[in-house]
Amino acid sequence: MKAGTDRYVKLWLLRVLSMSVVDPHFNSPFHTLTLQRIPLRRRETLQAWDAADEYLLNHFFTEFAQRKPDDEQNILICNDNFGALCLNLHEYEPVLYTDSHTAGLALAHNAQLNNLSVSSVTVIPSTVKPEADKGKWDVVLMKLPKNQSWFREQLIQIKPFLHEGSKVIVAAMVKHLPHSALEQLEQIIGPASLSRAKKKARLLLADTEIQRKTPESKYPRHWRVDNARKPHNGIKLINHANTFSRDSLDIGARFFIEHLPAGIEGNIIDMGCGNGIIGIATAMQNPGHINFVDESYMAVASAQASWQANGMDEAKASFTVNDALQGFAADSADCVLCNPPFHQQNTVGDQIAQRMFQDAKQVLKPGGEFRVIGNRHLGYHALMKKLFGNCTLVASNSKFVVLSSIR
Repeated sequence: MKAGTDRYVKLWLLRVLSMSVVDPHFNSPFHTLTLQRIPLRRRETLQAWDAADEYLLNHFFTEFAQRKPDDEQNILICNDNFGALCLNLHEYEPVLYTDSHTAGLALAHNAQLNNLSVSSVTVIPSTVKPEADKGKWDVVLMKLPKNQSWFREQLIQIKPFLHEGSKVIVAAMVKHLPHSALEQLEQIIGPASLSRAKKKARLLLADTEIQRKTPESKYPRHWRVDNARKPHNGIKLINHANTFSRDSLDIGARFFIEHLPAGIEGNIIDMGCGNGIIGIATAMQNPGHINFVDESYMAVASAQASWQANGMDEAKASFTVNDALQGFAADSADCVLCNPPFHQQNTVGDQIAQRMFQDAKQVLKPGGEFRVIGNRHLGYHALMKKLFGNCTLVASNSKFVVLSSIR
């Protein structure tokens, strides 16, 4: 590397690290890595790993690291949100199985931050079967997802690609570990046990028993809206396991679809689309093109299946797995609709909403509308007024507000 280039990389790294107030250095038996959460925030107060990641890596080091990385050991890693597991074990060329597009971006970002090649880790999205290229998975390392339906579904999807005696190790913080998790692991994979707690984290350890019958998957789930006002009752929705509001229309979406814009002929974006209910209801009163966008592979697959189930015009919709609206052309949308999440995995916060709002402003045409729903206490009106210079209350009830800003 040339001296000038080396100096540039060092300055860039210092500038990136200066955005954080937490120590971004993660020490494990394998490496010391610099890890950051995505989206990046100035003065980040949260680490990109937790004690469950540490416990899982320490256990792997004790039980399996005597085998060399080139010993043809097939390792599947599930739900690694920021690369703490994959990058520590990159010499083993693991495979990441995830429902999060953002997790893949975080993996690439943190690989670059540590001068590692992201090509050493293969990513399998949740909508693809988690097959091993060679043989079966020898070890599965999993961070317990927040959604227990997705946890059960992951185990069901993984089971056919395990051999007798494959190890499945699930890590979680004690406060996020439901009693049913061990039961699910034992029912689907095989004999399981619970480790002692360390730093308020625990491991669930299972040995695969091939003869144990795998339960049938309950997903995708099909249902009709029956708790909304006309004309929305009767809309068909198809939900994959990790999609929000899997069984019935949630009260926020139900209120939002009563207060959607009408008569828009241009480009409309349903950002954070989930199962597609907002975009489908919007299409019922707008002739424009709807682009369904979500960072969850299962959400976008659910939205596309729901659109097709309702016999909607295929030419009037697009479906994009994406990190908010990154990469969308500036000044290209007439309207952006959003029901933003207020948590990232088990962490509650407004960092995701802030990123979505900023992207909406960039993508909207001058005069375009950003319309959002949120809980009354979240204070979205202040953020929207700061970004757009204006914010109008469209509707409200005891729990939610629908807000609008014009670019």
